[in-house]
Amino acid sequence: MYMRIFILCQLFISSTLASSEFPSSGTLRPRIDFWKTVYTEVTSDQGLLHDQNDMSFYYKKIDLPQGRRNRIRLIRAEKKEIASLIRSILKKDFKNLTPEELRIVGLVEEKTAAKFRSLLRGMRFQTGLKDRYYRGLIRSYKYMDFIVATFKNYQLPEELVFLPHVESSFNYEAYSKVGAAGIWQFMRATARNFGLKVSYIIDERRDPLKATVAAAKLLKRNYEKLGSWPLALTAYNHGARSMQRAVAKLGTKDMATIIEKYDGRRFGFASKNFYATFMATVEISQNPERYFPTFKKPAKFEYSMIQLNKSFQIKHLTKSLEVTRKTLKEYNPSIRNIAYRTPLFLPKGIIIKVPKVSPEKVTQLQSQLDTLKIPKSDLALDKIHIVSRGESLFTISRLYRTEVSKIIQFNQITDPRLIYPGMKIKIPGKEAKVAVIVPPKLKEVVEKKPTKTEIAASEKALEKIVSPVEIKEVPRFKPKPKSYTQRFKDYFNSLFGKKESPKIIIADIPQPTSLLNLSSYDLDITVVSGDIYEISVETEETLGHLAEWAKAPTQLLRDMNGMGRSSSIQIGQKIKLRILPEHMENFKTERNEYHLSIQEDFYEKFSVEGEEKYTVKAGDTLTQILENYNLPYWLVRKSQSDQKLSPKLNIGDEIIIPKTLAKGDEPPTEALEN
Repeated sequence: MYMRIFILCQLFISSTLASSEFPSSGTLRPRIDFWKTVYTEVTSDQGLLHDQNDMSFYYKKIDLPQGRRNRIRLIRAEKKEIASLIRSILKKDFKNLTPEELRIVGLVEEKTAAKFRSLLRGMRFQTGLKDRYYRGLIRSYKYMDFIVATFKNYQLPEELVFLPHVESSFNYEAYSKVGAAGIWQFMRATARNFGLKVSYIIDERRDPLKATVAAAKLLKRNYEKLGSWPLALTAYNHGARSMQRAVAKLGTKDMATIIEKYDGRRFGFASKNFYATFMATVEISQNPERYFPTFKKPAKFEYSMIQLNKSFQIKHLTKSLEVTRKTLKEYNPSIRNIAYRTPLFLPKGIIIKVPKVSPEKVTQLQSQLDTLKIPKSDLALDKIHIVSRGESLFTISRLYRTEVSKIIQFNQITDPRLIYPGMKIKIPGKEAKVAVIVPPKLKEVVEKKPTKTEIAASEKALEKIVSPVEIKEVPRFKPKPKSYTQRFKDYFNSLFGKKESPKIIIADIPQPTSLLNLSSYDLDITVVSGDIYEISVETEETLGHLAEWAKAPTQLLRDMNGMGRSSSIQIGQKIKLRILPEHMENFKTERNEYHLSIQEDFYEKFSVEGEEKYTVKAGDTLTQILENYNLPYWLVRKSQSDQKLSPKLNIGDEIIIPKTLAKGDEPPTEALEN
């Protein structure tokens, strides 16, 4: 049977939903019922062809073929067939209809020409979510006890604990194309506002405990601003200010009225249906056995917590805590994958979760960690530097107060021209063993820690290609002349030949591919005077980020730039800030890591499969285009031939839109699909 007519009132409504705080009757009921069908009756290999405005019915349930292109072709063909039937109904003026045309007419309550013409414009396809929801239902019990306790502590309604079903299907590693992460799908800027730390090693948005506390604070703040839970929940998706504008424009806080009548530019299908999808998951999750007869509540997930009182690499933890890497990743989704792929150290003070053990065992493991001595060989790597546009090995060496030759040998660099924005350069630590530059006739490279005399000799050799006069003439933090890199290349060719390079034994760090780069970013730092610099604001940066990286008070940045407390910054805006010499390394490092981590997270979950061109139309804005395609600004800008994308659009401009594809069998995307 291809269709189902939704009744306006449920015969059964759980007594826990009777609260007027969460209305579910009237015109909201068809929407809620529609999403309950999507979550409980239609799998991800199926979908519903429906009208996006009148959700009391759907045209057809479609079984999808394998392959993305095949699915797109089938959906388009089905839409075309339904549209043809509707046009035929209108042409016949509802008379002498075929059986299939009568079936379509029978679905729609309002049988008018105007209504059926609107159906031609509102046709939409929704992929099923039954299997994804069920996996999320099982996962939800992992930290549900903590979530319930936290929301109770913040005096929030218990219904709210089911919100992650809509946001992420309780996927603790969820990551959206626009950069939202974790079960509560926090964006980086919002996460920072609610106390979540997002660094190159740790992303607390993915920490179920800390992110739940932040979500409780955000929901409570939304409710205090809007005075209604339907509005507060919709604000979680659409923004509190936007919902305040809707209330002010319509003069009502009734969610059903706002859904039907508010015409805000950004208030699209996803926002209109956010509350309905939430209520659908609440009704299902409070009584899962009714919708999934074979459902059995999973065994309780238990864990113990241990604090890192020192910095450790992943391998130190797995050995000392007696756990595998796989287990450590499962219990600690907030640790970014870069920590597992490289010998970087986790920050001191963080809490690590491990499988549940006795209190005595916890004490033992804590003691083992506290007394663990780090082998000197593991201290070879001090940190990783992410190259900015215009940087050279010389400027990097001066930034970290080390020798150019040491960086070259530690990274086995044979051609400085290979350095590009976004590339990771290993900075050697005090215990690093690096090869000494020697004449090629010796054949073997000495594998030892060089003496001061040897270092001086190698630096003297490098001075032949880095003249003091040349460096003095180049402004600080600006690109070096091309002759500089060419002379570097000639120098190494003279030492080792074109095919030879220093061979050293040290743990390797995978170099980033050209896919991961910062060449499209404007990360230049211009000296204004003394310790005052000027930068251009980049994508997803906030005034708080800049202040944090520069280790300066946010108010100081506001004062320097004549900004009030409610002022915000925009991409491309010039900002002055004070950076003391001892903080310059931190500013450059954290800013570069911030932007590169966004790319790393994206490409771990998605791939780019081709592109299409979009021609700008009257009334288009860049923000609207990005939202329609659900893509981040940095990715679309990177996809342009000149790697530039101005927010100011002209009618007729062509924008290259990358086509993305989620990796894995459960893409961490939103439940509401276009």
